[in-house]
Amino acid sequence: MPTWCGGALAETGHSQFVVAEVRAAVTSSGKQRSRLALWSRRLFGEAITQAQYLLADHDELVDLVMSGAGGLGQLNAFFDRLQQTHDRRMHELGLS
Repeated sequence: MPTWCGGALAETGHSQFVVAEVRAAVTSSGKQRSRLALWSRRLFGEAITQAQYLLADHDELVDLVMSGAGGLGQLNAFFDRLQQTHDRRMHELGLS
């Protein structure tokens, strides 16, 4: 999530509302928890696929992601950060 968007959600309290609602849903129903966990994995898979498509179609994005001394390791680090951010969100929601 863009920093400005996360900041806006935090300022209005909307993000905490969503977190509370999802936590309540997963706490009250194992079936709901399983469905939401599966959906979150699918959503992450779609995000990875879209990121790969964008990087394949836009060399300037690859240059931006790899704008350091790490070479291809930078690209790997980019996808690792996506995974870590997703994992952190899922943990916060009670879906990990």
